[in-house]
Amino acid sequence: MKTYTRPGLADAVIELLERIGVAQAAVFSWSFGGHIGIEMMTRFPGLLGLMISGSPPVSQHAMVQGFHSLPQMGAAGKAVLSPAEVEAFLFAIFGDSAEPFLRDAVIRTDPRFRKRLFDAAPSGAGVDQREVVESSPIPLAVVNGIGQYR
Repeated sequence: MKTYTRPGLADAVIELLERIGVAQAAVFSWSFGGHIGIEMMTRFPGLLGLMISGSPPVSQHAMVQGFHSLPQMGAAGKAVLSPAEVEAFLFAIFGDSAEPFLRDAVIRTDPRFRKRLFDAAPSGAGVDQREVVESSPIPLAVVNGIGQYR
């Protein structure tokens, strides 16, 4: 279950890169992936640069600041979602452009993942993202905006 945290997911990405022989990489990530990318900044010496979109760096105990507060987003931390919650969650993120594979991915997600991920955030799991991006020598571009969020 350690993997079901921001640091654990960053470690999993780094392990994958190492296993496929990637020693250096520039990373582009969107939304929650941006938070994982920031975690990688202190863990992956081969990170040449990071561009994140839709995920502002947040302080260690303030993960909620990085997301729009919408009622549908409460589903993100629930272990099991009803079909209506799946649809509302997808619409909140992607609007009408949600592809069927995204719906399938939400439905297939290990129920322990969402709960563990959201339980770990307030406990301070992971780096203080603001501190990392302000002190890191790694080139970083932050493109932030509303996008499809409603």
